[in-house]
Amino acid sequence: MKSKGFNKQCEAYLFLLPWILGLLLFTVIPMAMSLYFSFTQYDAVTAPRFIGLDNYVQMANDRRVHKSLQVTFTYVGLSIPFQLAFALFLATILKKNRRGSGCTAPSTTCRPCSAAAWRWPCCGGSSLTARA
Repeated sequence: MKSKGFNKQCEAYLFLLPWILGLLLFTVIPMAMSLYFSFTQYDAVTAPRFIGLDNYVQMANDRRVHKSLQVTFTYVGLSIPFQLAFALFLATILKKNRRGSGCTAPSTTCRPCSAAAWRWPCCGGSSLTARA
């Protein structure tokens, strides 16, 4: 009995192995290396030389960093509320009771599938789904 449980556990880890390897190779290791290189002076030709927080001090005193953060936060602060308001506006329009209101946006499908699905209510049944 014990070996059956052990086999199931090994099987579970075997199925998880690709995901774990992908997480390590493409996320954890690159993040750790980036953190390490942020504390060094490295130009990809010579060996990395540890300089501590000097890169962060230099970055904190750079006007370009301040400007890029300002632009980023302005973009996020303006674009997200407007996109949300526009999405809610469209949802309200689509929710109203009128001809074709039973059709909802196929948001979970790929773009070509979505385009094909939307051709039917918009173009009077000239899509692949109308012929099926």
